[in-house]
Amino acid sequence: MLQINDLHFSISSTPILQGISASFEKGKVYGILGKNGAGKTTFFRSLFGFYHPQSGHIDYQGKILEKKHISFLETENYLYPYMRGMEYLRLIKNDAALIKKWNNIFDLPLDQLSQEYSTGMKKKLALMGVLLQDREILLLDEPFNGVDLESNEKIMSILQKLKHEKTILVSSHILSTLSEISDHIYVLEKGAFVQKIDKPDFQAFEQQLKQDIKQNIDDLLS
Repeated sequence: MLQINDLHFSISSTPILQGISASFEKGKVYGILGKNGAGKTTFFRSLFGFYHPQSGHIDYQGKILEKKHISFLETENYLYPYMRGMEYLRLIKNDAALIKKWNNIFDLPLDQLSQEYSTGMKKKLALMGVLLQDREILLLDEPFNGVDLESNEKIMSILQKLKHEKTILVSSHILSTLSEISDHIYVLEKGAFVQKIDKPDFQAFEQQLKQDIKQNIDDLLS
């Protein structure tokens, strides 16, 4: 189990994470829902170790969480422009058979330079790198941004298959996407989890959210 207890993080005295506490179990997909600027990326970077929170604890299986347990797909992934797709993947896992297996799904031109890739192709290449690491925890920050409909469905299917052997956290600001793949959704606002929604309640939550937004727009435009 991945356990987060009272996590706080600030940048230049500006609080970003304000007391996050949650438990994440193996065998489930957890959606992290929040508006732009809610703290989703900072939360993931704190879990991965890019940021060092000022207070709080992050434990995995009763011990301090280490990077060797985590694969992290960032929202924007830097790829060396003059490196070919295959070269990038071989740096992560020099296993031609495994690379071929994943590329049978994503169908990327691995002999091309990454600078020739579209935004969606770069996202899929970075995701393949994350999957090749085969670690117990997957942190996926906006994994569906920039990919086409077919790739979107492929990623969803992959996550549903992998969740039985991993702990998976997926962030998004799009509720419908998270509702389709998640077992639980945590709502992040101003650096804190304000609500946890279980799958049976997804539809009611989405309907209420839409009603609240519509009412707010009507009030503002009346």
